[in-house]
Amino acid sequence: MSLGKDEYGTFVEAQRQLHVQRMAPVMGPSYSMVYGAFQGYFEEQERKAWSIITRYASLLSPAFYIPRNNDLIVVTI
Repeated sequence: MSLGKDEYGTFVEAQRQLHVQRMAPVMGPSYSMVYGAFQGYFEEQERKAWSIITRYASLLSPAFYIPRNNDLIVVTI
């Protein structure tokens, strides 16, 4: 998946707003973080997570969750 410049900006802004909402109860109602500072923080977190994501990405391979030979999958709740 890839995002254009405008889409990426919108995505990061949405993540910034979620971050502020999550942190406000701990930091207080006046807590805020400007877009530029958050973007750097967010991208650093992505870089740190990338090695974990790529290490376990093979677990998301369709070979692990798509039935073979038209096997029937029954899910009970």
